[in-house]
Amino acid sequence: MIAFIEPFPPEDEKQIRINCFNNETVDQRVQLNLERLGVQVYRKSYLYGWWQKLDIVENLRLMSSERALHMPCFALFYYGLKAIDIYAFKAIIESGLVYDGGVVVGPAFDTNDPHVFAAGPCVRFSRKLYAPDRQHKYYCSEEVGEALTEIFIRQMDPLTVAVRDLDAKPSDIVVSGHNIFGQKHFQASDDSSIHISPSIIRARWQPVQTYHLPISQSATLPGPVYYMKLRKPGPELPMAVQLCLPNQGHILVTDKNENYFRLHINWLHCIESITCLSKKKFTTDTLIQVYGKHESFYNNLLSRYQMGLIDDFFKYFSQSWMLALSQEPFENVLEELYQHEVSDFYNVVKTMYNKYYEDATTSERQCCDSSCCKVNLKECGQNQMLREDAAVYWNMRNGEHIITSYIAHYLKHNAVTNPNYAHTDPHLI
Repeated sequence: MIAFIEPFPPEDEKQIRINCFNNETVDQRVQLNLERLGVQVYRKSYLYGWWQKLDIVENLRLMSSERALHMPCFALFYYGLKAIDIYAFKAIIESGLVYDGGVVVGPAFDTNDPHVFAAGPCVRFSRKLYAPDRQHKYYCSEEVGEALTEIFIRQMDPLTVAVRDLDAKPSDIVVSGHNIFGQKHFQASDDSSIHISPSIIRARWQPVQTYHLPISQSATLPGPVYYMKLRKPGPELPMAVQLCLPNQGHILVTDKNENYFRLHINWLHCIESITCLSKKKFTTDTLIQVYGKHESFYNNLLSRYQMGLIDDFFKYFSQSWMLALSQEPFENVLEELYQHEVSDFYNVVKTMYNKYYEDATTSERQCCDSSCCKVNLKECGQNQMLREDAAVYWNMRNGEHIITSYIAHYLKHNAVTNPNYAHTDPHLI
């Protein structure tokens, strides 16, 4: 018999009840699949001890709020508290490195030893940085590794070091007179030949790096069912807390044929998290590229969902018209389009939004009557006056023609990889 023991909820009654998926629907279906497979599930039980004969564990002792369980044991797989290996801990201490729940590092991955660097979930930032929520374990390991690589290149490549003027972080210039290899470098002072404005230093002061790539988790669970979760970086709040917070945007859910798909669109109408649980295999690469995009980028996804035109997101994101949107060259086209054409429009709309927001704040301060009219800017794109002004400016700039021309040029030069699209001569648009 296979038994699954889950210490859930935690022993401390004051802690909030959170399952390992942070999603009740996914948790219930996984538990149901375990029962169908004949796996005995013990919830709210804790490993209290065991009996062993010589070096072999023969019985386990489990405690719950109602009874004590004694279970014969042939093989035990423990996924409880994650602790550091005793030999690794001994090596760290004997090397003279500072340890505080992890190897203590600074903003540039540097330890107290100038020749030792550390990154990843095994490190902790120095407490003087006041950054407990910026630990590497809360971010994408690939992005953290790339940041560490940039530090090495900057220090080791002569061509890179030769042009380290304002690219150097203010923390490297102001805080310390030595770089991470222990060599002296420039330190800002009154006698220095190079002066940096204090306003620039304050604007660029970031003692701890921030990361932006999403956290992706995928697995094949008992059933089998295929699971993927994509969320924004940083500490994850419990689902019950997230739903109670203001300005959380929209939650879109499809569950056709028990293929669960949950999409969270924030108040700026950008896709912030994705949770999938399907009986069929699906490609995670395409869904990862959906993260961070505006919902209108996918053919006005939110409006179509609210109109009842989308009943299965798995099918929606696998349609043929989505092919170009997931290609790397198309990302370059969007970047070029933004830099040369759309950036001016974005700045104008941003100025409009700030103006309306200031007017709304002023009117709310002056208005003491609950029946007073207020400008609604709680969610992006929901103010009618702002939408009309932006549309007038967009039409005046002939924005639709500009975008159509860029897309036509892209499809013409990438006709081999996009055979399912109609190709139009860009000069005829």
